[in-house]
Amino acid sequence: MNKNDLAVRRGFLANAMGFGAAAATVGLTSTNTAQAQTAGDLGQVTNFAALRSYTGSATTLHVLGRSIAGDAGGGVFRKETGSIPFADNDGTVITPSGVSGSSVAWLRVYSGPMDVRWFGAEPHPSNFQHVAIQKALDAATWIPGGASPENYPDRGGSEVYIPPGTFRINAPLLIKIGVSLIGDGLGSHIRAIGFDAIRFEFNTSFGNSVVRGLQLTAGAPAREVAQVGINVPGSTNVDHQLHGITIENCLIRDFGVGIHFRSVKNFSIINNWIQNVEVGIELKGRNLVGFVAFNKVAYGDGNIFGENATPRTPTALLLDSDDFTQGNPEELGRIPNEGIQILSNSFYGFHDGINVVHSRFVNINMNDVHATVNGVLFKYVELSLNIKDNYIEASGAAAMNGIKGAGAGFPMETQVNIEGNSVFGNNVQACTGIEINDATARFQDHVRIVRNVIQRMAKYDILINRPGPCTIENNRCMSINVTKSIKVGVVEQKPVFVFRNFCQKTIELNSADLAAGAVKAGDNIVNGSNWL
Repeated sequence: MNKNDLAVRRGFLANAMGFGAAAATVGLTSTNTAQAQTAGDLGQVTNFAALRSYTGSATTLHVLGRSIAGDAGGGVFRKETGSIPFADNDGTVITPSGVSGSSVAWLRVYSGPMDVRWFGAEPHPSNFQHVAIQKALDAATWIPGGASPENYPDRGGSEVYIPPGTFRINAPLLIKIGVSLIGDGLGSHIRAIGFDAIRFEFNTSFGNSVVRGLQLTAGAPAREVAQVGINVPGSTNVDHQLHGITIENCLIRDFGVGIHFRSVKNFSIINNWIQNVEVGIELKGRNLVGFVAFNKVAYGDGNIFGENATPRTPTALLLDSDDFTQGNPEELGRIPNEGIQILSNSFYGFHDGINVVHSRFVNINMNDVHATVNGVLFKYVELSLNIKDNYIEASGAAAMNGIKGAGAGFPMETQVNIEGNSVFGNNVQACTGIEINDATARFQDHVRIVRNVIQRMAKYDILINRPGPCTIENNRCMSINVTKSIKVGVVEQKPVFVFRNFCQKTIELNSADLAAGAVKAGDNIVNGSNWL
């Protein structure tokens, strides 16, 4: 019997019995009875033990509870005889004395998600609930024992429900293909002691999985840097790629990394609150066509925990490539993220707000970024990067840049648009608003810096080191304590355009570049009122 047959059977049984949608009811409040009280085809037993040992004639039983009546683990079960394709899973499939391969099984009649309480999980201040919750996740998968999930793309797709309460776990919850884990919000709390909270166990195929409405915390009182809240580890095989994972409306606290993805296609990370982590969201390797939006990520003030852990540079959102060593030989090597949309997030208090180490086709739009060193940092940009309409604040004595494009060190096919951002310095001492290239490394070429407002910097509003082709146009450089509003170094590849900028201080351009036509400048206002 496959999953679709089972779904049909669930609906048929529910309608035939007159339960309809109410077939999902658990914890029926009837008189405590050890054996069935039959009324035609209906009966009643106290708990799973009584169900396993039942020898009466009823083919449909009300089970009052898993262990005791009213413990939320009971429900309605229908007897199945003959060749039983399901093993006893201790929650939705019950066989006499727990024997697998039996010719008799009791199948739970229900609709909607599987409840972890059916499998024995319960909120508890000290006992671990990992085994019971994992039973529910495994039961939701419906894949024959020992088989590979990739060989059963039509299986799975069930939801597992975590009710309100704190559920302590001492091993990662492993989500398999097509399974979703759903809670009721902050009240549905998974506390992971020494391990990742949730880990996706498959590397390829159409996952179509959702994690929603959960609170996930690490067990230590401070950041556990070796742990990940939600981990999609993927693999180093370039042919492996998951499709369709959504993380939404979760609170994730006290981990080394809040969310880690590798090699996921068509994903969404939406409206999560991530706090007291070293890295909020880490997208590493071949993540393709993803949406990171409306998340709130705060560094917090916890201490680093873990004897063998190496502290990370605190970063709210990190995009980096990964080294793929297996699979199609024509595609091996470092492969970056591609087609990532970063929209309307709040990133607060990290060393780096957004660090795009290596990317293709990335849009960073309408985010609120507060950082102590670099607001937005990028380096290896293939094809295009768009940084537009963000509020970016660099704060404190250690702040270096609002936006920094680090020198790549070698030529790249790139196009960077920095447009419409408000870049703000707060109590900074040596901070530049927008800086492109380094004194020793260049090739951050074809950069367009347009229509930005830059305020309260201490060094420069805009600094271009060793410039290649770029445009600086229609920016409002409003800092009054900077050395120069705009400084363009000696041009290494022309042309450089500097037009229609409003500057409170002066613009520094190389006179030889101006004479040679490598720099084109005009219609700029300097010192607040003078034309240049």
